[in-house]
Amino acid sequence: MATVLGPNGVTINGVLLNSPPSSIGMRAGKYTTRQNPGQQSSNSYYNMWNAHSYFYDTGGFGSKFNKKASDTTVIVTGQCIGMDAYSYPYGGTALVLTHSDGTRYVRNIGSTYNHVGQGNHTVYWKATMAWTASDLGNKTGDFNVSWEYGAYSGSGNEPWEGNWNPSSADGDGRTRPQGSTTAVYELKP
Repeated sequence: MATVLGPNGVTINGVLLNSPPSSIGMRAGKYTTRQNPGQQSSNSYYNMWNAHSYFYDTGGFGSKFNKKASDTTVIVTGQCIGMDAYSYPYGGTALVLTHSDGTRYVRNIGSTYNHVGQGNHTVYWKATMAWTASDLGNKTGDFNVSWEYGAYSGSGNEPWEGNWNPSSADGDGRTRPQGSTTAVYELKP
């Protein structure tokens, strides 16, 4: 029985048993404008950042993420950075994929909001999440990618009392300009 470990996985007698996922597409972007995001006004989500509007393209900034195949998984990862926690403990953060037909796919699990104390300190909002083909209704086409927040009940919530994407104007002046990032991958298992 011939066993071969190759670039595509393990082959036994010519049968591929395990192959790593292959990337079909990827988009990434960053946002560096210092600002104070608004407060959630109801029990709905507040859209803080349309990351798809900042995806890099060969000709500049593009828009949307184009999912090419119906049987692929989409992985979104990134982080936003701000100063001074406002609503904490806060589990209302989410990433949202919105298909061109208007269907919203909201994920809270995989979105984490971390801080270390009160006062002028850094607060990270990090996310790594996956949507399987069936999670997205096996759809292809354009998806918007947005960072949103909203408490399960109540209003007046926001991630940071200070500023999002802080700069030297925050803290004691030693801060270099910060920014938020997002990357989206389409993988075929």
